[in-house]
Amino acid sequence: MAIEKMNLLNVTFQHENTFDMLVKIKNMTAFHPQKATSLIKDVKHVEVMPKDDSYDKILTRVNELSVRLGLNLEKLPYHNERINVEKENQYLDEIEAALDKIEKVKKELVAEKDENDATQVILENIEGHELNLDHLFNSHYLKVRVGRIPTRDVAKLEYYDGYPFILRVYKETSQYTWCAYIAVNKDVLEIDNIFSSIGFERIRVPAFVHGTAKEALEEVKQESKAMDGYIAKMDQRISVLKEQHRLQLNELYTKAICLQDLYSIHECIIDYSNSAAVIGFVETDKLDSIRKEFEQIDGVQALTLPSNIYQSQKVYPPIIRKNNKIIKPFEKLAKVKQYGDVDSAPFIAVLWMLSFGICLGDIALGAVLSVAGFLFAKKSDTWKIINRIGIATLIFGLLYGSAAYSFVYPAIISLPISLPMRFAYLAGTLVLGYWLTGCLCAIIKNIRLKKMSDVIFGFCGVTGLIILLIVAVAAFEEVQFGQNILNLPLELVVAVAVVLTIFKNKIKTIFGKQNTA
Repeated sequence: MAIEKMNLLNVTFQHENTFDMLVKIKNMTAFHPQKATSLIKDVKHVEVMPKDDSYDKILTRVNELSVRLGLNLEKLPYHNERINVEKENQYLDEIEAALDKIEKVKKELVAEKDENDATQVILENIEGHELNLDHLFNSHYLKVRVGRIPTRDVAKLEYYDGYPFILRVYKETSQYTWCAYIAVNKDVLEIDNIFSSIGFERIRVPAFVHGTAKEALEEVKQESKAMDGYIAKMDQRISVLKEQHRLQLNELYTKAICLQDLYSIHECIIDYSNSAAVIGFVETDKLDSIRKEFEQIDGVQALTLPSNIYQSQKVYPPIIRKNNKIIKPFEKLAKVKQYGDVDSAPFIAVLWMLSFGICLGDIALGAVLSVAGFLFAKKSDTWKIINRIGIATLIFGLLYGSAAYSFVYPAIISLPISLPMRFAYLAGTLVLGYWLTGCLCAIIKNIRLKKMSDVIFGFCGVTGLIILLIVAVAAFEEVQFGQNILNLPLELVVAVAVVLTIFKNKIKTIFGKQNTA
């Protein structure tokens, strides 16, 4: 129930062993590598190992190919395999070339199909009119444009009433008016411009269309049906290509994404030109096993350093807390600011469980809280905390013989306080408990640092603790029993403690001068 002690481990290795080192580091949970930029400030000819982005590029290409093929990539088991970048790029080039060829044919087919569909629409709208398409489109002196105009814009043609064109409307809907206009060759460009200005959408009739509109419509339908078949064949060829390369693409995807993640550690590698190194914090009790793990790689040397050696460069050990399953969730309520502080989680856990148990002890409430906390424990640590304070509430409820705050059997111990006052005492206990916890943690930390004056004096020292306890007990006696327990001796103790607390710095200075003398 404490913060893990740390050492710094400096591991040097040869460049050819970089991959093996990265794998080791990635698989170690007890080794905490530090960013090289923080360690090599103002050091000449020493650099951070450059990032290898070749895996990023391969991963990008695989992802793009998967989209084009309609392939859902899956991450397969990875066994630290490397990638031959040149070979894999050639492999991807071959797939892309084959896919490009199929997609090019499909694109041309789709374009022709779209053109046929548009023609089918216009033919369906002029079907039934006495119109020979061969005569219409083979004229040497006239130009015919077939298409549609937004119905709301047809009235604008009235402004061009005197212009040399003939308009033939075949069908009119609320949205479009299907029509054709005819103009002589010499005027056709001007007429095209007029119709373009009012939103005319020209539909080009394919060259294979002949005869009447009805005959032409039948030809277009047959051609579109054939096009659908060709497009389906192209889709089938893409599916075959996808299945042929599914396994290999998934394997390549897995390797690329794992190697990309692996080489993200490059920012922790120091490049000394002729060798490389990684420096990281290790839990002291795991130091020997981590060193042996690294030294399994040829040419590796591991040097143990003090954890504070790079503090001037703002490199601090990570805070790793060692608490059991009961206390672990309470770490959320007990923050540790820096390495070397005392972990207050055990004190906070005891505070919350005892406070709820003593102040709110009840079988029904405890059962509800503990069951709810157990059911939702996987969602967050908050529910785990609720589970633990629920169990404490249940235990004290059994001692009080209380269910739904009604006595169901003779109490083993009793707390003769009304329910509203219980909540008030709970709030007060938690506030005072946090202060008491802060004092205890500060005292323990200063004892470790051998700052005995800070242990004794100050609001977070023994004197502050004395003031807190006397005032808290006196307040409780006054509120609960109406008794004033502050007599002259206790008042003198409080007064002395206050003076020692206020004048802590001056007392430290006086004792410091005497020690120097």
